[in-house]
Amino acid sequence: MWLLIAVIFVGCTTNEPLTQPTALQDRICARLESPTRTMLDGTAITWSQGDKIALLHAGTPNKIAEYTLIAEGDKGSTNGIFTGEALGEGAPYALYPYAAGVTFIENKFHFTLPATQTYAPKSFGQRANPMVAKSNADNVLEFKNLCGVIKLQLLGTQTVSKITLTAVNEQVAGDMMVDMSYTTHPALLLDKAGTKSLTLEGINARLDATAPTSFYFVVPAQRYAAGLKFTLRNDKGEEIITKITTKELLVNRSTVSALPPISTEQLVAFPDPAFRAELVALGLTEKDGDIAISPEKFNEIVMLDLRNKGLHSLKGVELFKSLKQLKCSGNNLSTLDVSGCTKLQELKCLNNKLTNLSIGGCSNLTVLNCSKNNLFILDISTNLALTTLFCDNNRLMTLNICGLQNLSLLECGGQCVNDAPNSTLILLLTADQQSRGFGTGTGNEGVVPSVKP
Repeated sequence: MWLLIAVIFVGCTTNEPLTQPTALQDRICARLESPTRTMLDGTAITWSQGDKIALLHAGTPNKIAEYTLIAEGDKGSTNGIFTGEALGEGAPYALYPYAAGVTFIENKFHFTLPATQTYAPKSFGQRANPMVAKSNADNVLEFKNLCGVIKLQLLGTQTVSKITLTAVNEQVAGDMMVDMSYTTHPALLLDKAGTKSLTLEGINARLDATAPTSFYFVVPAQRYAAGLKFTLRNDKGEEIITKITTKELLVNRSTVSALPPISTEQLVAFPDPAFRAELVALGLTEKDGDIAISPEKFNEIVMLDLRNKGLHSLKGVELFKSLKQLKCSGNNLSTLDVSGCTKLQELKCLNNKLTNLSIGGCSNLTVLNCSKNNLFILDISTNLALTTLFCDNNRLMTLNICGLQNLSLLECGGQCVNDAPNSTLILLLTADQQSRGFGTGTGNEGVVPSVKP
C-alpha cells in the first residue's frame, strides 16, 4: 500500500499556489462542474474542513478508499489537498461526499441520500450535494452534480426551527445508485424503496416580513408530478402546513428551482381531520386541509356550526378574522383558543373536555356558554361586553365578574372540585350585582357570593 495525495481544484489551474506536504507521491486533478452548486448566491465554490471523498480504481472496484481534506488554499480558494491510501490501479472513480456503506458494483456507485439535511444560511447544508467524478483523457477527475436544488422563500415574523419537504409520489431520499458509464452527465437512479420526505434541521432562523428568507433542499433531479408540501415547525414546536405548489415541478440536475415567496402569516394548519372535513365541505380547503384559496375568503365566514362533529382540535380557527358566532358543543375539545377571533360575539362550547379556554382578545363577546367542561380557571377580565354567561358544571373554585357591568344572566353552580359535586364556588361581584341576585337561584348551586370592596 502507498499513500496517494489528491489535489482538488477548479479548472486545474495549477498556477494557484497550495501548501504542499513533503510526502507528496502522486496527484490527481479534479475539476468541478460549472456551475457546480457547492455553495450558492454567488459564494465561491470551496472545499471545507472535514470534506471526504470515496475513491476507487477500475482495476479493483471492490476496494474503496477514503480520502480526507488535509489542507486548504487561501481564503476563498477552490483548491484543496486530499490524502488517502491507494488501494488499486486503473482509471479512478470518485464520489462526494464519502460515507460508510458506499459500494461499487457492476460499474455503479451505490450509496444513501440522507433524509435529513443541515441548514446553512443562503445555501444548502455542507456535504448535502452529492457528486461523482471519473478521469478524462488527461487523467483529470471531473466532478459532476447528481441532484438539483429547490429554493423555498418565506416571509413572516416567526422563528423557523425545522422544515420537512414531502413529495406526493416521488422518492427524495434513500438508497440510490449512479451508473459511471455515462458519457456527458450522470443520472441518479432509485436503488431500493426510499422515503418521500426530506427534513431540513438546525435552522433557528427568524423570518423577515419584507425580505424573504431562503431555504435550500438538495433533491433528486426529476419531475414532481403532483407538487410538493412543506411542513414548517416554529420555535414553539407548532406546525404550519401549506402546499407551495400543487402543479407539476421539474427539477433539473445542477440547477436551482426557486418557488415564489410566500408569507407564513397566511399558513395555518388544520391538524384535526374532522375539522378539515368541515372546511372541505365549505369549499375553503383541499382534501388534505391545506389552504387552497386566498385567505380573504376566510374573512367572509361569520358563523361556524361545528356541533357534534367529533372534533379534537380547532387549531386554525384563528384564521376566521370575521367570525361572529361559533358553535362547537358536543365535541372532544380539551383546549380552545379563539383569542384571535376579535369580532366574535357568541361562543357556545359546552359539553366538551375543556381544561383551557382562551378568549382574551374577544372584546366583542356578549354570549359565552362553556358549561359541562373541566375548566379550573375562567379568565373573563377583558370580556366586558358579556351579557350572558353559563359556566356551570366545571371545576372552578373562584369566579370574578366585577368588571361585567352589562351582565344580565349568570349560571355558575354545580362545580365539581376533587370529585365533590356542588363544590363551593366563591363568586367575586359588586354590591350592585349582588343586589340583582347574581349567584343565587337555579343553576347556581354551591355558589357563595362575595362582594369585592
